[in-house]
Amino acid sequence: MNSIFKHILVIESSSDTNNFVLQRAVDVAKQNHVKITVFRSFYKEVHDKKFDSGLPDDLSLFVLQQQLLICEKFNRLTDEDLDLDIIISWQAPAVTSIAAIINANKISLVMRLFHKENHLLDLFTLSVERYLTRHCELPVWLVKNNAQLPEYKILACLDIDDDTETNKALNHTILDASEQLIPLKSAELHILDCYYGESASIAINYDADSGFREGVSVKRQHMKTINKYVAAHANINGTVHLNESMPDDDIPQTADELHVGLTIIGNCKHDHFFNRMLGDSSQFLTDKISSDILVIKPDRENMMLAM
Repeated sequence: MNSIFKHILVIESSSDTNNFVLQRAVDVAKQNHVKITVFRSFYKEVHDKKFDSGLPDDLSLFVLQQQLLICEKFNRLTDEDLDLDIIISWQAPAVTSIAAIINANKISLVMRLFHKENHLLDLFTLSVERYLTRHCELPVWLVKNNAQLPEYKILACLDIDDDTETNKALNHTILDASEQLIPLKSAELHILDCYYGESASIAINYDADSGFREGVSVKRQHMKTINKYVAAHANINGTVHLNESMPDDDIPQTADELHVGLTIIGNCKHDHFFNRMLGDSSQFLTDKISSDILVIKPDRENMMLAM
């Protein structure tokens, strides 16, 4: 099975003192033999007068020191000969630099420590979080859960109600990602689908040959569809949770109840001003879910086919 994670971009943060993000990247890279690029921005420290950075006038030596520090952290996490690249940036804002790296390289996964942003400021400025969850077309892994869990569990959240081709492809990609990540820690997979309940109207199905037929409930319809999704993935064997509830409420609650290490969600929203004002499910969930979050985006080719 070919890995869908072939080149990982790790966005370093000064607040990640325990190297949780780099550790996650190393775990994925060791399993799938992929390249890691570590990015660290010092743009604010160099250009923002609010920061008393204490940086030297000659930044070439400083950049070399930062690269050596990252190499040392990397070598402490693994002794395997993994492909590592390090980029230290200070000339352009972080979002601009990250976008340039993604455009210039075949990055397939972005990893970053989760930072809760001020959503009011997001109306006027493009934060790294906003760029990653809404503008960036790549899967984004936001690291939150720093606890050592006795059993590692993955919660894959599917949207069965949306039967567009784009969303069907997105559901398959979520299961592809789950399939790739299960072997990392012998993870236990849980598949969650939230549905809106039965219709209030009454339908009587009658066939001239067989007479009256029992109607199919929403829950049974969703279960049948999920079974088709799972059947298309040879290495998927998980516990299915069908909950009559709203996803914004149920996904964080289910993730907490199961004590999952990683929650995988999809996001096919566009960054219109209306969405920025009211928010969307993915933005809400990244704030509310306590586990790590992997946000999967629709594949560009599948989106073009669906248009």
